[in-house]
Amino acid sequence: MQSPGGGVMDGRTANEGATALYGRIRALPPGVAARLRSAQAVASVGSVARELVANALDAGATSVKVRESKRASQMIAMNARVGGVFVPDVAAAQVRFSVAERSVEVMDDGGGICPDDFRILGTSNGRLQHPSPTILGTALASIGDISVLQMTSRSLVSLRTVTKIIKGGKVLLLGTAPFSRKPGTTVKATDIFFNMPVRQRYIADESSENIRRSIEPLLLAKPGISFTLTDADSGSRLISLTK
Repeated sequence: MQSPGGGVMDGRTANEGATALYGRIRALPPGVAARLRSAQAVASVGSVARELVANALDAGATSVKVRESKRASQMIAMNARVGGVFVPDVAAAQVRFSVAERSVEVMDDGGGICPDDFRILGTSNGRLQHPSPTILGTALASIGDISVLQMTSRSLVSLRTVTKIIKGGKVLLLGTAPFSRKPGTTVKATDIFFNMPVRQRYIADESSENIRRSIEPLLLAKPGISFTLTDADSGSRLISLTK
């Protein structure tokens, strides 16, 4: 058999010759593979907002508020233990770091998330025990792979408010929130695509109108809820629905 340059490969097969010339195909590192998978599942700020709103509606929310922003901000979480260790009612640490670029925050008054479910919340196998069988937690895992994701919730059957922060698929904080809230959930994805610079530059100019279009089909399927979509930078409301 001839090589690409015209020589003979000493009787080797085409595959053996290609391996000798170009080297073996190697598997991607797990972290890179996870980011690529997640970037397919959530390809834009609009798709992040759509997945978070879908979770809120599936949780039985009757009021959903969405805020999107392009500005840098600072995330602070207190009264929780760092390192993914869940220790109820222990004020063990303070996490403080700056985040930038695009962010989406979704607040709802749904059934909330049970404290025990926070252990697997935002992981690839995070199937939650929830009245709606459609909530698999896989969207949260994908969003957590490519952003700083903070989830805070109080369930209808608990008096405790629990928070969890994930950055690039790694748990930074899990524990009791420093404040109490009514039953429901707030999820904020910040610094979206921080670990994929090319994709981050692409979404930097994504319009608020695209986010609105991504969400509207969900609202058509769920009439009778109170819903707002606000540009946090300008204060303008892109969607405003009342019950």
